[in-house]
Amino acid sequence: MPVAPCPVPLSAFVTGPVKKQRRRLEAKRKLIYTVLTVSQIADVLGFAEPAYFIRFIRRLTGVTPRVFRQRGGVVPALPATAAKRHNGGSAPASEHTS
Repeated sequence: MPVAPCPVPLSAFVTGPVKKQRRRLEAKRKLIYTVLTVSQIADVLGFAEPAYFIRFIRRLTGVTPRVFRQRGGVVPALPATAAKRHNGGSAPASEHTS
């Protein structure tokens, strides 16, 4: 007996952090493995403007989408000052004192 398809899309059951993680992964994959332009990728992923997508990738990787693509997705480690900025301004756990 065939099973009826679920009328509710799977995305309705996926939580916020999972959606964000999936969006980051999909953005990186599209930059590395497709020939889509940055504007096209931004549109596919639901960004209102390509500039927002460029900012998103730069915050995620530390480089622009063009550089990320040219390097094949390999980016250098963030400097300590940038890591603090990306970590909400807090110092790494090893720098905290008890």
